[in-house]
Amino acid sequence: MTEKQAIAKLKELGFYFEQDDVPQFGVTAPEPYPVGKDHFKPRTRSVYFAKCKGGYYITSHLLGEFRPYRGRTTYDNYSVANIFAGGKTLAAAIREFSANFTAKKYNISH
Repeated sequence: MTEKQAIAKLKELGFYFEQDDVPQFGVTAPEPYPVGKDHFKPRTRSVYFAKCKGGYYITSHLLGEFRPYRGRTTYDNYSVANIFAGGKTLAAAIREFSANFTAKKYNISH
C-alpha cells in the first residue's frame, strides 16, 4: 500500500488532508469524550501515520481546551483519547486503525 492509498482509506473514515508539507497529517470533526468532572471542549481529532523501525504506526488524538475541575487554568491544544495502531506493513496498520477508530477503542484515557 502506498501513502496515497493510505490517505484514501483514512479519508473514507472522515479525515481530510490539506497540509502539503506534511501529507501524513490529517484532521476530522471531534467526537464527544467524557472527562468526568473536568471540562474538555474538543476542537478537532488529528491523525498521523509514519514509518518506524519494524513497520508503520498511526496515532490519532482529540485536541481541545481542557480545564481541571475547579481549576483556574485552561490548557489549549490538550490531547486526550488516543487511538493507536501499528503493523509491519502500512496496509496492516490501516486495517487495525480502521477497526480501532470505528469502535472508538482508546488506548489512553484521560
